[in-house]
Order: sequence, then structure tokens, then C-alpha cells
Amino acid sequence: KELAAGRLEHAEKTGKNPRIADDLTFSAPKSVSLVAALDDNMREAIVQAHREAVGKVVEFIAHSGMIQARDSRGEPTAAWGAVAVRFDHFLSRNGDPQLHSHVLIANSVFYIEKEFDGRTVQVVEKEGAAYLRDIYTNKTALGALYRHELASRLERLGYEVEWKQDGTFELKGFAAEALKEFSTRRQEIEKHMAEKGVEGGKAAEVAALDTRKPKENLDPAKLRAEWEERAQKAGIEIPRPDPEKPMKIREEDREVDSRDRLVLAEREAEKQVRTAGFSSTLRVSLGLAKELASAGKTSTISEIVGLAEKGTREAGKHFGGLYDLGEDRIGSDVRRWFTFRNNIMAEFRHREIGLRENQKGIDPEKAHQSLQA
Repeated sequence: KELAAGRLEHAEKTGKNPRIADDLTFSAPKSVSLVAALDDNMREAIVQAHREAVGKVVEFIAHSGMIQARDSRGEPTAAWGAVAVRFDHFLSRNGDPQLHSHVLIANSVFYIEKEFDGRTVQVVEKEGAAYLRDIYTNKTALGALYRHELASRLERLGYEVEWKQDGTFELKGFAAEALKEFSTRRQEIEKHMAEKGVEGGKAAEVAALDTRKPKENLDPAKLRAEWEERAQKAGIEIPRPDPEKPMKIREEDREVDSRDRLVLAEREAEKQVRTAGFSSTLRVSLGLAKELASAGKTSTISEIVGLAEKGTREAGKHFGGLYDLGEDRIGSDVRRWFTFRNNIMAEFRHREIGLRENQKGIDPEKAHQSLQA
């Protein structure tokens, strides 16, 4: 109710106005949006697949400790009790089919802090503004997790997906040029960027704001007739799902694919140890999601997390004495683990205490000393 009314007592101030919520947007591939718009028989199933995929990512965010608060010292600490609201949309601002959802995370959370009154230490539950740096730092990986969950559901419905090198996918049967016919908003953004001589994700966000039109109330019947006409001119034929397709993968192919996935997980874990000095299931999961997407290997979030756990353990064998501080952040009750797992990760992010002990991971003695401090 507070979020809907635009009132949150602890909302972080941005300029003169409080930042009531943060908006995470999950957008389905254009081919998926087209099928949802033009195939009456499959629309409900596809929209449900999209909603479930979004829900799985939000669940991952909530259980992984990515929602934090700042304690009285200004340091990030684990939080819980966040409220998220999903709003579904089916059109782009140009009136093209575009299935997407906005997830608003209320900028008010609960967290635990220890207070010392001179004689005893009290554990106090507090409420404060949300600190979502981890989410925005990893928004590309979270988008990859959404696409994995969506693709896995579409495959179970009987559709074939075609992954691209950039980690996105489209349903099989759609030519890239034909999809451009229904991507007029993207064309506007790209044209604006070309005129300004800029490129990159940040530039695209600015261009999207600069070229954004006000929303209009459009007649659904007229839109549908227009879409069908445009699809016919573009030579688009809506693919029919094959319910038997998920059962057609041979067992030996599954075994080879499983080994390939584990190799990717081990490489991702080793890469993080080499670059950051330590590894965690959360970090490996986020990196692995992008690697699997680029390799065209559809996976669910639970499968990715499982691979990340195995990859982290295997990497630890090669780097001797590796301490995985993030393993229990996935799928665990954040309240139970806040005192050690999340807070020490935040401490290491900011101070890099004991991270590079001979490039073998976190030195346990230094970790213990930092916790005492």
C-alpha cells in the first residue's frame, strides 16, 4: 500500500524527491512477443511462461542476498522484507507487440544491526532504504537468467529457440529482417544514436529517454488487424509448437552436453579466482548465465546454480584452500546467514582484506581478523 501510494518513510532521497522504488524491466524477445500477439491458442501459455521466468529471477535476487541496506556506518549489509510488485505490458510505445514486465522493488527494507550500549551488545532489527548496487552491477547477467528461464519454458511448450552470440535468443522460424518490421522503437533509438555519434548501453538508455513518446490508448482490434497485415507483408509465419520436441534429445547428447556445461562452470569459477582472488556461487552463477547463453545452452536458474556450486568446488581443488563465502547465499534464508556470509562479502568488496594470499583465495586467518575488527 505504501509503495502504491508513493509513500515510504525510509525511501532514499534523490534530489528533492524520495526514490520510492527501483524499476527492473524484463522484456521478451520480439519473436516471442509476436507469437503471443498473433497466436490465440498459445497466447496464455506464453504469457504465463514469461511471468514465471520473471518470478524466478526475482526469487533468485531475494534469496541470493543482492537486496541490501546500509547500516549506521554506511556499509552494505544483508536485508530482507523487500516488497516487489510486477506490472505486465504488451505493447511498445510505438504500438508494436512487446511483452514485458516492470518489477518495482520498494525502497524500504529490514536489516539486523548490533548495537553496544557500553555493557552489552544488542541485536536490533531496523528499517532503512534499500541498497541495490549488486542488482544494477549484474543487470546483464540477471537478464540472461530471465532468458534462460523463458527459453526453457518455451522449449517445454514445444518451440525451438535459437541463441545468438550476444546471449539473446529468438524462436526458430523468424528471419532477422522480418522481425525489424515490428521493432520500430529499436530503430528509432538506433537512428538517434547514429545521429549523435554515440554507442553502447548507456547511450542507448539516454536515446530511449530522448525519443520516448507519451503512451496512447490504442484500439486492440485495429492493432491486431494492423499487425496481421504487417506480418503478412513481411512474410512472417507464426511457428507451431511440437509438444514431442523436448523428448527427442538423445541420451548420449545429454551426457555430452552436461560435461560441456560443467566445463564452462569450472572455467568461470577459475576466471573469478584469478581476477578477484576469490570465488562464490553467486558470482559464478551470474557469470555462467551469460556464458551458457552465448554457447546456446538453455538452462534453468536452479541448474545454473547447481553447476556454479560444482564448478566452484572443482576450481577450489586447483587453487588450494579456496574458501567459498557465497555458497550458502543461494537458496538460503537471508536472515540466518546475514551475520557472516553477506557482511563479510560486503567487507571484502570494499576493503579487499586478505583477498590475494598467493592468488589462492581468501586467507582464513586474515578473514578471522577482519571479522573481529
